[in-house]
Amino acid sequence: MNPRPIVGVEPDQIVAATAIHDEHMPGWAATDRALTLLAESVPSMSPDAITLKAAVVDRLYYTRHYHLGEAIDRIVEVLADPPEEPVAMVEAIAPISVAGKDRWHWSFASKFAHWFIDDSLPIYDQWAIRAASFHFGRIRWATTAYRDFAQHVHALREASGVSCTTEQLDRYLWLSGMYRAWDAADDKGKLGLSGEVLELFSNNAPAVRHALARLLGEVGTS
Repeated sequence: MNPRPIVGVEPDQIVAATAIHDEHMPGWAATDRALTLLAESVPSMSPDAITLKAAVVDRLYYTRHYHLGEAIDRIVEVLADPPEEPVAMVEAIAPISVAGKDRWHWSFASKFAHWFIDDSLPIYDQWAIRAASFHFGRIRWATTAYRDFAQHVHALREASGVSCTTEQLDRYLWLSGMYRAWDAADDKGKLGLSGEVLELFSNNAPAVRHALARLLGEVGTS
């Protein structure tokens, strides 16, 4: 996929991301619990259920989907005759036609599909892309944005030999991509990070600094 050797991810980096999620980011953890509860308590994919799930994804993830009604109609249409391949599901949900032009809402589509259709689908966002680019040197965009991203995520897990769920790997990619961007930025305010994230990254408590160093693979568990 890329001639440059892959920078692998160590199991302890995955463990560190999960620990940060559980112990230092209560808002993020609460969002995950809420989405899990919704997926389990409303298994239906009726139009009403899809409306509820899409609205919750848009609000809790701040995807700001300005054409949410059209997106809901699109999901209903796709699920009436869904493609068999999971990645193709995201590709089918993502495009929305606005004024005769298609716009691809990859982040929203991947999040909806991950939580409510197939949890093996990785979540697509700018920070996960940044993390994948760190491990591969760059991402080669050859098919669709989501398919290329998903292939790199699965290749990273395989090349690293880590045994983890897609959700655990997602946590690592999102958090490490964001932290590397924050650490390298001259003007950190331009990154648009949430208050919870800024508080975490600015926290000088030894336990937090150690957890973030573990996230980047800079220290072991000792």
